[in-house]
Amino acid sequence: MSELTQEQIGEIENRYEEAERLYSAAQYDEAAAIYYDLAERGYFPAWCKLGICCISGKGVDRDYAKAAEIFRYVADSGYYDGHICLGVCYELGIGIAQDKKQARAQQDLAVAAFGKEAKKIYKLQLDLIKKIISGHKIQDALDRLNGDAKS
Repeated sequence: MSELTQEQIGEIENRYEEAERLYSAAQYDEAAAIYYDLAERGYFPAWCKLGICCISGKGVDRDYAKAAEIFRYVADSGYYDGHICLGVCYELGIGIAQDKKQARAQQDLAVAAFGKEAKKIYKLQLDLIKKIISGHKIQDALDRLNGDAKS
């Protein structure tokens, strides 16, 4: 975000908090709309949350490649959480080819930008995304079983 007034920054942060409340209340479509609006205005935390929405399929269509694309954009812009999320995508092979070296490189860039706390955040994001993905695998398997049962 370039040259915003304190009032504009406050308004953006308030909207982001509103989106977080909506997301926590399972109002995913409304939250995603706000994240998208804020992302379009250049607010990188909203871009990262949109990427998580793409992985989870909450508020937007599930699209792992789009999530990786979003995280790469944010990382290329220098925002530490973009490096963290892109690193997780590389580590797990979500939306891009699995590459442990790239995962480590992204984690190192996050640490360089944010400090050692980035390692803890990386682990938290990794655990979160693993849970989301394992939930998808279970749901997809159930859907296949239900589809086979109907045949």
